[in-house]
Amino acid sequence: MPDYIPKLGVKVEYQALRQPGRIGSLELPHRILMGSMHMSLESQPDALDRLCEFYRARVRGGAALIITGGVAVNEVGGGENMYVLTREQDIADLTKVAEAVHDVGGRVALQLFHSGRYVSSQEIGMPAVAPSAVASRLTRETPREMSVIDIKDTIDAFAAGAVKAKAMGFDAVEIMGSEGYLLNEFLSPLTNQRSDDYGGALENRMRISLEVVKSIRDAVGLDYPIIFRMSGFDGMPGGTADEESDLLAQALEKAGVDALNIGIGWHESRVPTVQQVVPRGGFATIAGRIKSRVSIPILGANRINTPEIANFLVADGFLDFVAPARPWLADERFAAKALRGDRNGLNVCIACNQSCLDHTLVRPQQPVSCLVNPRAGQERLWPLDPFDPLDPPPAPAPAYAAARATSAPHATSTGPAASSPHVTASRRVAVVGAGPAGLQAALTASLRGHAVTLFEKQAEIGGQFRMAARVPGKDEFYETIRYYGEMLERLSVTVKMQTEPTADELATFDAVILAHGVVPRVPDIPGVDLPHVVTYAQILNGCATVGHNIAIIGAGGIGCDVATYLAEGGHASASVQSFFAHAKIGQPFSLPRSVTVLNRSPRYGGGIGPSTRWVVKQEMDRLGVKLVTNFTYRAIEQDGVRGEVDGNEVFVPADQIVLCAGQESGPSLQVELEDRVPVYVVGGGRESKGINAARAIREAMEAAYQI
Repeated sequence: MPDYIPKLGVKVEYQALRQPGRIGSLELPHRILMGSMHMSLESQPDALDRLCEFYRARVRGGAALIITGGVAVNEVGGGENMYVLTREQDIADLTKVAEAVHDVGGRVALQLFHSGRYVSSQEIGMPAVAPSAVASRLTRETPREMSVIDIKDTIDAFAAGAVKAKAMGFDAVEIMGSEGYLLNEFLSPLTNQRSDDYGGALENRMRISLEVVKSIRDAVGLDYPIIFRMSGFDGMPGGTADEESDLLAQALEKAGVDALNIGIGWHESRVPTVQQVVPRGGFATIAGRIKSRVSIPILGANRINTPEIANFLVADGFLDFVAPARPWLADERFAAKALRGDRNGLNVCIACNQSCLDHTLVRPQQPVSCLVNPRAGQERLWPLDPFDPLDPPPAPAPAYAAARATSAPHATSTGPAASSPHVTASRRVAVVGAGPAGLQAALTASLRGHAVTLFEKQAEIGGQFRMAARVPGKDEFYETIRYYGEMLERLSVTVKMQTEPTADELATFDAVILAHGVVPRVPDIPGVDLPHVVTYAQILNGCATVGHNIAIIGAGGIGCDVATYLAEGGHASASVQSFFAHAKIGQPFSLPRSVTVLNRSPRYGGGIGPSTRWVVKQEMDRLGVKLVTNFTYRAIEQDGVRGEVDGNEVFVPADQIVLCAGQESGPSLQVELEDRVPVYVVGGGRESKGINAARAIREAMEAAYQI
């Protein structure tokens, strides 16, 4: 585990975050806000209660201010699963959202939104509109250029939306002018090719944003807080220059904005902005630059996932407030834990995007949740007792202590509708396997009041996550392992490492959850048993010496990760390279290592989510990984792999072959246990086809609710 994820002291002080602050007339008790994120629950007739409970949970978790997901100011500016402020039912629902937040003592801002060219015509039933008819790489459509009348109507729609937000009880509004949406499109010369008063010079390109602010300010009065989310960095070659962003910030302040939220990157950008490869707080210097140009508060978010980086950025003057979004999915008590100094108890967002952003990028959209916290967005379906095990009392809570001392047949459960915060009688539960699924099963079962024993045949917990964490740019997975380990200790879970229980031993429990996971699949290729053939698990676990000329069989997510791991591993780390450069001692030596990935299909990277796949491919290109697609395997030989591509024989030289040909379920005791004790099989042990960590962890949680 890397040095930057130690087990810290009992309590860590984050003094800068604990200071009160102000956005216009809005007084806030501390500096941790919850930024805007679309949950794909919005405007759904059966999901309002879930959305309200999601927000309530974050208020209880300490958010000083919650900013809603984008709410469209008119129909053409909307999108799939999005509230629109011209619909009466949506206004009624949003009123209930504001009431839900206020009922538990919170504050909430409504984000006023217009998609511009980033919405498809299929979603809104009409062509998208934009400053100019410039095709969108995101939707693969060309929008209709807005007339001056369209622009004036849009400005009026923003103002009307702000008036409605105030009437509905929202404490503030945030204007979305970042991430490549409409107002940002007007600012950028890439998407604004107009020659009238709204195009050309910067003064004209920022005109609509300033008129939106002025119109809103005139409509809601001087005391109603207005936040403007502006782009600090588009990540688009030929786009808005830094100097132009600075001038926009100053103009927005003069126009009456109370705070600026600095967004980073467009959806079309080829610069990673939210993935694990982005360093923590990696874009905060951009916000700091803008902060130096204005006197109003600056908010920032990208990759601010821990209290220590958040506290540093506020204390050192880069930001006035932190407003992350995804970290609140990973842990609904993100602020509460930071403010009480409980760093060890924080479930950290690992920026995997698998259950959040990726769910919004598919069609139809899926409800947003979180890989490391499958309850996110589903708190109403999977309730937990208010007792917080991450801040435990000196002695076990009475209900839990009584439950653990009781052993009686459990009530039958039929799923979420029958779930309750804690069980009526504690059961003795065995969990087999301490990979991510087993860890989640043990955590959930213990939180619900059961006495849990966790068995793991290896010497360390973590399973597939421990292997994944060794891939460059994925060391955040260690945070999840650390969190689960902390939880096992706090919840007094009995952990038996390097132990493989027998069926007879497991049959003495009241219920068993089998989370034994997967093992590498060995394909049926002649020569697969040769000594220079190894599996991805042997490589990532350090059980095999790495070769110099490597061929990888399989180009799915695992194959791409292993290719990156091997190609990057031949080079000195970024910190070593930086040290050599600073010390002026030349370039550190790189090992001679060649990596070639072979794949049956014409595509590669299957199974990697859309928000991350392009980053992985970009990294493979940067590292010089070679790729051979449409490859039909014939045989593995002593010095390489023989096959065919489009009917032509091909030989790929290699002194080491790494099998990344998928996974299959590991050995299971299910059959031996079925007639003796209730058994729940989860994750790859239940079905290895298409398995991923998100599914495995979710199934583990759901199984624990059935006991």
